[in-house]
Amino acid sequence: MVTVRLVCNPRFGGSANQNLKRTLSKIVPTALDTAQDPITCMDISIFDDSNPLSHHDVEVRIFVNDVPARRENLDERRNQIIDGLKHHLPAGTSIFVWIMCASVSCAGATA
Repeated sequence: MVTVRLVCNPRFGGSANQNLKRTLSKIVPTALDTAQDPITCMDISIFDDSNPLSHHDVEVRIFVNDVPARRENLDERRNQIIDGLKHHLPAGTSIFVWIMCASVSCAGATA
């Protein structure tokens, strides 16, 4: 499971925000997929928020399982996500992406 927190300046609300969420659901699995820990678009939960106090126009915080293959080239993976977002944003938009790897365990259950 991958959790993505999208924090945008309020001027990116509405349809622009929805476009960013759709874009992230496509580029995050491609950028973070590994043989050890495969990721598909079904493995991603995206939560969005508008924050006028944000230092950047668009901030993306990604929480993903930590595996050695992903850690090897984390900067390249981050840059791939940034490049994918640039194509969907106006020139001059500031983008900041965090990829936070951690050992996790999650499961669902029904009582």
